[in-house]
This record gives sequence, C-alpha cells and structure tokens, in this order.
Amino acid sequence: WMDILSVILLTVFVYTLGHLAFDVLSGIPDWAAL
Repeated sequence: WMDILSVILLTVFVYTLGHLAFDVLSGIPDWAAL
C-alpha cells in the first residue's frame, strides 16, 4: 500500500508542478506585452 500511495502522491505532485509551470509559461506573454 505504501508503494501505491507513493506513486499516487508522486503523480499528483508532478501533475501539479507541471500544471503550475504551464500556467507560468503561458502567462509570460501577458505581462511581457504590458
């Protein structure tokens, strides 16, 4: 169960990190255009 939990937590962490990074990268042109 610990292995499964670790995989789930890792997946969620990577997904969240990637999502935040994507938002930041996609938001750069917005404030750069100002």
